[in-house]
Amino acid sequence: MPIINKNNKETNKETEMNEIDKIFQIYNIDLINYRYIDSNNIINIPIGSKISCVKKNKYDKTICLLKSIKNTNNINNLILQVTSLNNIYSWFIYCKDVYVFMYFKKQTFREMMKELIDNDFQNLTLNFNMTTNKE
Repeated sequence: MPIINKNNKETNKETEMNEIDKIFQIYNIDLINYRYIDSNNIINIPIGSKISCVKKNKYDKTICLLKSIKNTNNINNLILQVTSLNNIYSWFIYCKDVYVFMYFKKQTFREMMKELIDNDFQNLTLNFNMTTNKE
């Protein structure tokens, strides 16, 4: 039975994060609104999401839409079925060969202010309810 070295896992994680940092440096403009998705969380990406896949060895980047996730019972062998942005072409991507980045819409000033106001009024409501319950 092989011995699993915890330090080896940590160094693998560090090298993976270094690779991701390198990818963000190479594609800094293209990946502005993208976030790296860890291999354990790829299964949680919503169908229809815009993703970018970068090959681990060559740093070739592909932007596509997620159509479905195959082989979900084995996280190490996940297969993504994707389509081109105009839905003309469809192909499969093996997750073990790529780093996956998911597109997140940049939050506008209006959305940030609405969220801030909603949070402030929620706290105000909670404080008001707490004071009324004490009486």
